[in-house]
Amino acid sequence: RGEAGFTASSYPLFDAGSYLAGDGNNRLRHAAPNLLWAHLVEGNLTRRRPHLLIWPEEIEKQRPGTLVSAVSVTGLIAQNRLGSANTHPLVDTAHILSQCGWLAQTTRHPLRHYLESGVAENFDPHPWFSTQFYLYANPDVARSGMNPLLHYLRYGATEGRQAHAFFNGAGYYQTYLKAHVLAGEDHAPELQDYVQRGAGLFWSTLPQDDGLRRLRMDTALAQFAQNPEDRAGIAARMMREAMHPPTGAGHPGL
Repeated sequence: RGEAGFTASSYPLFDAGSYLAGDGNNRLRHAAPNLLWAHLVEGNLTRRRPHLLIWPEEIEKQRPGTLVSAVSVTGLIAQNRLGSANTHPLVDTAHILSQCGWLAQTTRHPLRHYLESGVAENFDPHPWFSTQFYLYANPDVARSGMNPLLHYLRYGATEGRQAHAFFNGAGYYQTYLKAHVLAGEDHAPELQDYVQRGAGLFWSTLPQDDGLRRLRMDTALAQFAQNPEDRAGIAARMMREAMHPPTGAGHPGL
């Protein structure tokens, strides 16, 4: 035990690769006796993430004081002391609890339960990531036994795999991210970018026929030119549909 409540069973909450990704100068690569020990000793640091789905800086936004806590975020999760704080943009603890109501009566944190039982119990970590859809669409992932969300973040997004039936990652990339990539900028996986940025801007998540969108917009503008006072008629409706096309599902923030 490095901390009270932290035992060998907590290792699913620590990933050496994610932890080393935040070690720019490789200072910790040969830490003794192991990298988990280094994490427990060094504490919570911004962008030094003990797991792909555990971001200390994300937790700090919702639970101020986490970065200066004497207990590591891994230990806090193992002890279920984070309350309702989300550990990653694609981990929604309230959404997990809405599917597993009984979990609130236990000592298990929603993230830990998702990592250990999410596939077997078929529940989703976030409203916009479907465990069942991802595994059905990607039987190779199902056969591998890898957690679907971890697979999506590590490999699936760059391979063009879809996270949800109503989220078209390829279309989202082409519409909103490609220009940034061509300019040499980094970008998060498409769904993560949508949750962190695009959803607030009501960006479309389904493939859109840009030719049809432009035709609607041009027609609406022509109608307005003929009747500028028509703010509740056909022209206004066409413009709304062109600017904010239906996404096929409820907005995750509403």
